Amino acid sequence: MDSNILLYQTPDGNIKIDVQLEDETVWINSQQMATLFNRDVKTIGKHINNIFAELQATNGRLMKKDDWIQKLDDFLKISEKELLKNAGSVNHRQAIEKANAEYEKYREAEDKKYMSDFDREMQEIITKNIHQQKK
Repeated sequence: MDSNILLYQTPDGNIKIDVQLEDETVWINSQQMATLFNRDVKTIGKHINNIFAELQATNGRLMKKDDWIQKLDDFLKISEKELLKNAGSVNHRQAIEKANAEYEKYREAEDKKYMSDFDREMQEIITKNIHQQKK
């Protein structure tokens, strides 16, 4: 494997990209592509994903969900993105229980802040009466 590091820099010195040359192929990561094309990394990722999906369809390759997940995981590894670890270690029941427990915490916090229309009107009446008594 013959590889070299090449440097590219614009005349004004603003862009510098390190690339790897291997077997007459230039390798850069998605961040470097984003810099090179002056686009967001997410935009580059979407384009790569679309190109891959189009190639799969053009070649008539049917993919199962698991195949697509594996291909996407491989892409994310290449693009240096962190992958979910311990995928599948939480079952459906545990996820529902966790979601319900978190919602209950949220609901209790919101209930403490809640004031009904009746309570709000009563508070206004009491406040007005207090101000009138002070006059």
